[in-house]
Amino acid sequence: MKIRIFSFVIIILLAIAPKSIAQWDISAGPKIGLNLSTFDAKFILQTPSTMKSSFLAGGFLRAQNMDEIYYQVEFLIMGKGANFAARDTIPGMTVKTSYIEIPLILGYQPKGDFLDVQIGVAFSNLLSAFAEVEGSNVMIEDEFNRWDFSVLGAIGFEFNPGVGFNARMTYGITNALTDIQTNQVFTTEMHNFSLAFSVWYKIPIVKNRY
Repeated sequence: MKIRIFSFVIIILLAIAPKSIAQWDISAGPKIGLNLSTFDAKFILQTPSTMKSSFLAGGFLRAQNMDEIYYQVEFLIMGKGANFAARDTIPGMTVKTSYIEIPLILGYQPKGDFLDVQIGVAFSNLLSAFAEVEGSNVMIEDEFNRWDFSVLGAIGFEFNPGVGFNARMTYGITNALTDIQTNQVFTTEMHNFSLAFSVWYKIPIVKNRY
C-alpha cells in the first residue's frame, strides 16, 4: 500500500509539468541526516524538556525546468519524539516514535548560485511508538494517530558535483495523539515539531536537451 501511494505521488508530480518531459532535468538520489524533534503540547502535566535526536534516511526525486523552480518528492524513514524530565513524583520519560514521511516540495534555486530554498507539506505514517520509563519500553501506539500532516520550510546549499546540505523545520498541523482526556492535567493536543539536518547526493537521470 505504501509503495502504491509513493508511486501515485510521483506520477502526479510529473503530470503537473506544463512542458514535455524533454524540457525537464530529472534527478534522484539518497539522503541521510539527523532529526531533532519535540512536541508542541497543550495542558500537559509534563512538558518536553529537551529535543530528542534520531536518524533519518531515504531518497528523493526532483524535476527541474529551465527556470529556477523545481518540484521534489521524498521518501524518508525517521525517528521523532521528545524527552520529558522528572517532575514531583512523576519519573522522567522519553517518547520514541518512528514514521515513514513523504514530503512534497516546491523548491527555488537561483541560477548560478548554490542557495536552495524549499517550502512544502509532508504526509507521515506512524511505524512505532514507545515510551521509555526508568529503562523499560512501553508500547503506546494506540495513543498516537496513524497519520500526520505537516508543513515545512528549508534552506540549504548545493555544491558540485551534486552534493548538498539542507536544514529543514517541520511542524505537524494534525494532532499526533488520539483523543484521551480533556482537562488541565492531561492533553488531547500534541503536535510534532522537528529540525532536520541532512546531506544528499543528486544523480542525473534525464538531462535537459535544450
